[in-house]
Amino acid sequence: MPAIGSCSSAPANPLLGSWKFTTTNNKFGAKGCSQAYVFRDKTATITYADNETMRGAVKTMDVTYVPSPTVVFVMTNAAGHVNYNIVDANHMYLEDAWGRCNYERTN
Repeated sequence: MPAIGSCSSAPANPLLGSWKFTTTNNKFGAKGCSQAYVFRDKTATITYADNETMRGAVKTMDVTYVPSPTVVFVMTNAAGHVNYNIVDANHMYLEDAWGRCNYERTN
């Protein structure tokens, strides 16, 4: 008997790829924003801001994605998640109580 409906596959992940910091209205300026991200299927690499706390550190971690066309939730083994807001295919941002950090796709 043929199936009445079909299951759709998971939505494409618009976050995958490389991103660089562009602008901010963050109260700490550029030092309050990570400088770059590389998102792969199961990992994220973050180049942190060169500030007193992070000192430009680069960290790769295992992640799980919950993608949609306008926001991607990224979860690590730590509690919580980060929302990456998708503007279009080449622009995204993060926003918190200190302001917005904007990013542009590099690949």
